[in-house]
Amino acid sequence: FARAYDLDIVKCDLKMRGTVATRENELYLNRMEVLDHIVRPYLVCGQGMSLVWDKLYRNKPFDFNMFERGNYATFEDLIYNLQFFLSAERVGWLHEPLHTYEVTADSATRNYGEKNVLGLEATIHARANLIAQYALGDVAADMDAWIVNNATNAVLTAAAAPMKSFSERCRVINRILNSDEIRPVLERCAVTRNTVILKSVRASSLAVLALFCAKRIRSLLIG
Repeated sequence: FARAYDLDIVKCDLKMRGTVATRENELYLNRMEVLDHIVRPYLVCGQGMSLVWDKLYRNKPFDFNMFERGNYATFEDLIYNLQFFLSAERVGWLHEPLHTYEVTADSATRNYGEKNVLGLEATIHARANLIAQYALGDVAADMDAWIVNNATNAVLTAAAAPMKSFSERCRVINRILNSDEIRPVLERCAVTRNTVILKSVRASSLAVLALFCAKRIRSLLIG
């Protein structure tokens, strides 16, 4: 598929039990199509596309020094893709389930600590600098929405992650919500389900306890 259409990047679908290809393959063969159909909805608005193991990339120069200058925790894939899509002019989406994704008990996506908070802050900063290079115009609202969504995911993960004590859990969550990269966004954004969750948790440690209990009960019910 990549060779047939001389693609810079090609993405495949996630393989799950019983999944079959149900959509026609997608081709975006000029820069504007890539920006409109891939970069804006997925990399800017955060609807997905940040993984690396579901893609093939044409060999091109890449600034690996970015990873030495910043700790991106679980966001290395996003930084990688933002760099590669900067020069991509031909992108394809192969709607065949060719890769699997498994989250284990010790996965970084289920464990949260100070390193992850620093990684989220570094990613917010690096992401803004990279997206500015796309010259997409006013994307401030989309950038803020991404930050709120990922801060919410971080808080929910920290609420259930293995930690030594409840006070440590509260400290990590407060560190997220009082971050210089997150707090101003939370204060200026319109009221949504996620902003209500974040502001409630920031206001009271009881809300942290409620999240912790809810996540534990859900995990017990699921199995």
